[in-house]
This record gives sequence, structure tokens and C-alpha cells, in this order.
Amino acid sequence: MGNVVLAGHRDTFFRPLSGVRAGDSIALKTWDSEFEYVVESTSVVAPGAAPNRFIVRARRQIEAP
Repeated sequence: MGNVVLAGHRDTFFRPLSGVRAGDSIALKTWDSEFEYVVESTSVVAPGAAPNRFIVRARRQIEAP
């Protein structure tokens, strides 16, 4: 439970997120589980000397018991 932060290069591992929009679903698969998130917002922020950062904020969808 809590927050999850994933970081990676937008032109490699996270390339599939380039067209993601609010309301879209994102599936995150680990070795033993799969989690579904719904995108709440996207933004681009300037970190300084490095290229701009693409931020996707999403909320985990919890299945009812």
C-alpha cells in the first residue's frame, strides 16, 4: 500500500506511454502480480540541464472483494 514511483527513459522503456491521456488504463505486471491504474493527469517538467521529464500520475484500481 502507498505510493509507487517508476523512473526510466521516455525513449526506451516508457515509450509506450508517449500518447497516454487522462482516463487511459495502464497495466503494471510484476513477477507474481498485475496491477491496473487509471491515468489522472500528465505533464512535462523541466529538471534543469537534463531533457524535460514526462510525468504520468495514475491511481490504482482496487478490485472489490
